[in-house]
Amino acid sequence: MIYIPSIPPFSRSEKIADYEALCKPERWSEERIKSADRMEVALVVGSVPLEADVTGKREGRKNIVVLYFQGNGSPLPPRLPGLSQVIKSLHAHSLLEHTPKYTIAALS
Repeated sequence: MIYIPSIPPFSRSEKIADYEALCKPERWSEERIKSADRMEVALVVGSVPLEADVTGKREGRKNIVVLYFQGNGSPLPPRLPGLSQVIKSLHAHSLLEHTPKYTIAALS
């Protein structure tokens, strides 16, 4: 597959906020980090806020991070509703005594 950044039309102009309503309650944010060789890497990071996150009580809870490596088919924002469903499903089907906080870090 050859990557053509302008297909689908206007896909490069889509933002996280365009998909925010479809992703609730998961919150997504864009982060930028620098690799060891000084290359800037864009990440989209999302997780479902849990009640304990609001109160600050996190004892006994793990933080599990799922890395998602984006292919060349389209930008990340249109994929956020589907990725949000993955996080919601993991959280809903957790069998652990203390439900972990699941986070997806998607590499753009």
